[in-house]
Amino acid sequence: AVGLGVVAVAGADAPPAVSPVEEYVTVVVPDLLAGYEHVEDLAQAELGDRAAVRDPARSDRIRDQVLPRLREVLVDAETFQPATAEIGAAHDAVLRALRAKQTALEAYATGLRSGDPRAFALGEDASTEELQAFRQWAAAIAALDP
Repeated sequence: AVGLGVVAVAGADAPPAVSPVEEYVTVVVPDLLAGYEHVEDLAQAELGDRAAVRDPARSDRIRDQVLPRLREVLVDAETFQPATAEIGAAHDAVLRALRAKQTALEAYATGLRSGDPRAFALGEDASTEELQAFRQWAAAIAALDP
């Protein structure tokens, strides 16, 4: 699990309180990015050439190694409770990106299993959605008011 969030410590030695935006930008965003980058590295090892050919072994590796890790990141992202509507709006974009990534990987795995070019096309469409959602997330993060 990625482990989003921080624990507040009470007492004289407690660190100064951080704003919800600062917490999101300095804790949650880096954790999500680290999880996503790990998934992306695993995915690229299987899909780097994007060759639309039948390859059941690559399909199995995506289903057995890449998708479970992505699901862990997605569950962590889904369980995060935004402290403000502004953070929630930004966070919605990363949820869309991660879900599109899942759709893309499932489609590529299906295509690799079957050799069906329609599955590869669906994967490409979902990858485009993923990229758009990540761009929206980046813009929303940059626009957050600390």
